[in-house]
Amino acid sequence: MMLIGEEGAYAVSNFPKGSPIKVVNGNPTGDVHFLPDIGSKNYKFYYTGTMSPLKCGVVYPKSKLEVNVEFDNDVIKYFGVWVNPGDLNKMYNIAIEPCSAPYDSPINAEKENVCSYLMPQEQVEFTLKMSYKALI
Repeated sequence: MMLIGEEGAYAVSNFPKGSPIKVVNGNPTGDVHFLPDIGSKNYKFYYTGTMSPLKCGVVYPKSKLEVNVEFDNDVIKYFGVWVNPGDLNKMYNIAIEPCSAPYDSPINAEKENVCSYLMPQEQVEFTLKMSYKALI
């Protein structure tokens, strides 16, 4: 879910503060959850653990807005964040990436034994809740 960037914007989730992450692209400095200044390099990270139900979003302090999504199952339990402060296609954005297999590919996730699997013909149903709210 790619969202527009704004100075000071940051990703949030229900992972506890200090949960381990794995950087899979780039070399971030400072708090990886915050969108850095325009002109910095883009990066991506994933939490190394799982969370169910998964809740994540982006907070925009300047605009006093928050966008959140929530998944109510055990399949969408991994979470990544991609931050692009302008060096890729001159876009300034932040993407929250709830997923069933982290590290940008099922093959990479499988190597680290962190995938969700479905059997042939198996179906998974879940509810996606999305909210957009003003912060006071």
